[in-house]
Amino acid sequence: MADDVQDNATDLTEFKSFYRQDYTRLIRFVIGLGAILEEAQDVAQEAMKAALIKWSEIQYPHAFVRKAARGIFLRGRSGDRARMRREFTARRIEAAAAAPFSFDQETSYVLDLVKSLPPAQREVMAWTIDGFEPAEIAAAIGKRPETVRTNLSHARRALQQKLMRHGASFEKHGASSEKHEACSEKKEGCDGP
Repeated sequence: MADDVQDNATDLTEFKSFYRQDYTRLIRFVIGLGAILEEAQDVAQEAMKAALIKWSEIQYPHAFVRKAARGIFLRGRSGDRARMRREFTARRIEAAAAAPFSFDQETSYVLDLVKSLPPAQREVMAWTIDGFEPAEIAAAIGKRPETVRTNLSHARRALQQKLMRHGASFEKHGASSEKHEACSEKKEGCDGP
């Protein structure tokens, strides 16, 4: 019995450490699937709760919480589409006003690009950004590795085209914004955008 108490205490300590290290990354992953921030936080919390309940049985917690989050997110998305659009718009407005949690400019830019992809491509790209290989993604989402690789290839091509269409890279975007701000302040000696 004393060993069970010790094991439970060790499990709880390990889970707390995992939670602290992975919670923000899990939120980013769910946003990559297409959620808004508030929705992603709720989904991540539910996935972490599921992990805590099964903690002693889980071999790969990083993959477990993402698979759980994916299921929770997709079940939440399977309802009435019109209702979802209204709720989505309202939550997005509220989330933008509150903004209690934010990513740096580059992360936000990448997440916006990923969210613009079709669902299958968006999903494999979210897993890939989180460090998973195609075979691992296939096992987690129940698809063939070839299908995952094909979706990943299409996603990469689409993202590359979007970047080219929007003026190449994030660095150029950020640099031209900084230059524009500097020119606005000086009001002299600035050429071009």
